[in-house]
Amino acid sequence: MKKNIKLILVIIFIIIAGILVLFANNNKHEYYIVEYLASYNTYNVLDSTKKYEVIETKRDFSSLVSKIENLKSYQNIFTNNFFKDKSLLIVEAGINTEIANFKYSGKNIDLTIYCDSPLTTVDKNYKYDLYIIPVSKDLEDINVEILSNPDKLF
Repeated sequence: MKKNIKLILVIIFIIIAGILVLFANNNKHEYYIVEYLASYNTYNVLDSTKKYEVIETKRDFSSLVSKIENLKSYQNIFTNNFFKDKSLLIVEAGINTEIANFKYSGKNIDLTIYCDSPLTTVDKNYKYDLYIIPVSKDLEDINVEILSNPDKLF
């Protein structure tokens, strides 16, 4: 009888652990962060007035690589084959960033990033973060917010 109870407890534990692993994997999404050195006057690398852009072709990605040297290593990952099925959401996130909220469901993405906002008028170089997020070609709704980190005062 005790062996049956132990066996049932082990099975229940395995089932719960499996559910937790599946739940954790469903909420995680792959993304890359690329740092680049720039000033307030030169950090914009995207052609759009927004802080993000969806890249749908290898040619567009290569154009971005020509602006940021640190992206060259990603050319082996984001090939023509990659762009057949997916696109890239590129986000200019700012200085010393962290993700506060990230929800992606195939057609919708909701992303909030906190960044440092030093109060300076000096044209000094900082390390800026560029987020590269593989997304579906079916992406319809993009909500990207880049906010000053509420936990830091300058």
